[in-house]
Amino acid sequence: MNTKMNLENPEYFKMLTVTRSAVQKNIGKAYLSAIVLMLIKLAVNFLCSRPLGFAADSKIPGLSLILFYVLMLVILQFVSGLLTFGMIKHCTDMILNRAAYVKSVLFGFNRKDAWKISAFTTVLYFLAIALSLAVSIPLVMYIFKTYSLKLSSPHVFSFTVIGLSLILLIFNILINVPFMFAVNVSLESSSASLKEVLKKSFAFMKGRMIHFMGFALYSVGKNVVIIIGCIFVTLALPSLAGILEFLVILEIFTVVLKLYFSIPVYYYSLLAVNGMLKKHKEENSSESSLPADDGTDNENAGEDEDEAGTDDSDSGDSDSGDSDSGDSASEEN
Repeated sequence: MNTKMNLENPEYFKMLTVTRSAVQKNIGKAYLSAIVLMLIKLAVNFLCSRPLGFAADSKIPGLSLILFYVLMLVILQFVSGLLTFGMIKHCTDMILNRAAYVKSVLFGFNRKDAWKISAFTTVLYFLAIALSLAVSIPLVMYIFKTYSLKLSSPHVFSFTVIGLSLILLIFNILINVPFMFAVNVSLESSSASLKEVLKKSFAFMKGRMIHFMGFALYSVGKNVVIIIGCIFVTLALPSLAGILEFLVILEIFTVVLKLYFSIPVYYYSLLAVNGMLKKHKEENSSESSLPADDGTDNENAGEDEDEAGTDDSDSGDSDSGDSDSGDSASEEN
């Protein structure tokens, strides 16, 4: 599927309206699922870090300690991938007006395709580590030699760790973005092989990776500004720390939600604005209806008007009043 030149990119504002509408309609389930997700991740991190702490304090040989650390990283990334699968499924249910349950966060643990995708993303994570080390080690050595820096200095050590973490984050994002739609493709084509799912995700994302990342940043921009503003106000007015800390926590959960929502919202919006909904439904034999197109797309897919009737009423809640690309989806057939 080489459709890079033929696909029109969806509009940021319309997609953001879809995200806001979905969160507002399911505000309790949305935030509770984000809390559950973060608590599970914290628990897994704790369970994996404890053995590492004991191993570091023991007399385990260096090589064995490194292998044990790698094993813990594999477990962390694999479980994170399964949770991500479930969270994207949960967000998809909300934007498609399906019955959404918080327990869907654990949906990936019962799906073979989720295990395959999670294994693949775990491999990508270690590839990102390898690439970041290949770039950062020569860079760090050059900087330390040029400016006569010493890692023993607390400030130098802190900035080095932050810099290495940012490099790893950048590589991890760049490597994973082409396959961001893999979960939604797999949910609609459960019988498809991992290769087919990844190929289709890559085809949809080809030529619009920057546009997708731009939407993700656009959707959380306001919330990030609020978080930064609260931090500065807290430093200036410590008496307001209690209230502002609560607001910061709320905004952090909102950022997490919007980032997860951005994947299915963009995916269905891309299909809708290009009039691919009916064709996509037929190819994947999807059990649920896909979101309604905008005015132009509805002319090309008039047969879907009855199925998208619910969407038109849902889209009335949005700021734009349009039934845009993936604004909301019809009830499950």
